[in-house]
Amino acid sequence: MPRIPEHNEHAVQHARGLSYYTLKEMEQSIFRAHKCFGHINTLWDRLYMLEVIDYGTLQRNYKCGSG
Repeated sequence: MPRIPEHNEHAVQHARGLSYYTLKEMEQSIFRAHKCFGHINTLWDRLYMLEVIDYGTLQRNYKCGSG
């Protein structure tokens, strides 16, 4: 699984007070979206990690390309 760069991982974790295991589950969800839809969009990934959007919205953005 591709990892989110360390400095970004810590910034996201502390921004929302995510536990270690919640953060790892979110990374797994993003990895699954990348694998399922065949591309990476870091903007939507960050919004999901910051809990601005939920996983369903993340999937719609990957599927439609725009949201």
